[in-house]
Amino acid sequence: IIILFLTFHFSFQKKKSGSTLKPFSPTNSSLIYYRFNITNSTVKDDIRKALYFIGNETCLTFEEVVSGYFVDVDYTKLTFSSFPSYANITYNVGPEVSKRTTIYLSTKENYFDILQLILEALGLIHPHRRPDRDDYVKVNHGNIEGHENFFEKKSYYNSEGTGYDFGSIMHVPLNKYAKDESQVTIAPLSIEAIYHNFSYHNFSIYNKLINETKNFSFNDKKYLSLKFCRSNSTHECKNGGYSTSLQPYTCVCPEGFKGNYCDVFNRFGEWPCPNSSLHVTSENQNITIKKNCSFVFAGTGLSQNNNITLCFKLNKNQSKEIIISKQLDSGSTKKSERLYKNGLFKIYKDPGSSGLSLTNSSKRFCLRTEGLQAYIFFAGGGENQLKIFYTIQQASN
Repeated sequence: IIILFLTFHFSFQKKKSGSTLKPFSPTNSSLIYYRFNITNSTVKDDIRKALYFIGNETCLTFEEVVSGYFVDVDYTKLTFSSFPSYANITYNVGPEVSKRTTIYLSTKENYFDILQLILEALGLIHPHRRPDRDDYVKVNHGNIEGHENFFEKKSYYNSEGTGYDFGSIMHVPLNKYAKDESQVTIAPLSIEAIYHNFSYHNFSIYNKLINETKNFSFNDKKYLSLKFCRSNSTHECKNGGYSTSLQPYTCVCPEGFKGNYCDVFNRFGEWPCPNSSLHVTSENQNITIKKNCSFVFAGTGLSQNNNITLCFKLNKNQSKEIIISKQLDSGSTKKSERLYKNGLFKIYKDPGSSGLSLTNSSKRFCLRTEGLQAYIFFAGGGENQLKIFYTIQQASN
């Protein structure tokens, strides 16, 4: 068992007998106080480990209210209690004074369960419950085994400008609560719209992304940063980038972008790699990429009601690796370096949404873009080749 101890900064007012206490009022919205109404040491260790993880990856800091010290209840945003028979969790912690919650836990939750509950209390939700989820996934209601409420959409959700993200730490497996686990309960439309099939193995490129996600995605960090550490500067970041109150004049850029404003596409590769952008026409085309290469599929001049179907086939003699981007996260103490085997595709309008990494399979697969733009990063060389075939479709309403 790994036990992680937080460093407590005793900035609370000490409780004295017979004295009138003046409530402590912190002004930093990214500082979150928490208390335990729970005695199980293993559960408490997992909570501390989860809070340490969040604090190490984001702008948030956590401090425990310890015995003998007093903090006004309005500033104790998280309380951890033993699981009662009538409740699980109340949601929506926020930077406002009034936003606080209690997370009820039994001894059955593992570390990752606890981490997700804390993140849900901080405002992150399971992406398939977003109000706009029907633009990205189809719920296979006929394969759900109980837990129907878990698949209901939220009527309102402030996403802080982040798009649907299959790489979110909050995304559940595509066959979550399935009667038949060989069939999905949540089908990504980028594939389902082409094959009209709910087979779990049909979505292997998404399964790889979701099942290996045990860390924050770019959009997870962006959401928490903008909710709790929003910058008041006029420094405008492009392509899904953001700045925080910690570094108001520095943009944190999603993978594939760089520059002071995230306005520069991370271009690499030489001819015959397309020169920065490949302008898509209404005619179907085949493209073969043989070397390290990054470029943008751009449907300039086509109707906004169109989208692109990209079909890929990877011919390779070895698994190669490619570094997409390397930069310092303003909300993290360590370098963010993304390394992908074979390559990466980004097919959604929000450049901050996680890309899909190429699998080792040489089987052809197809993806439908959201709109008229896609970003391709490929690790070529030797006999490694990527064959791309694309067509243009009228988007359905």
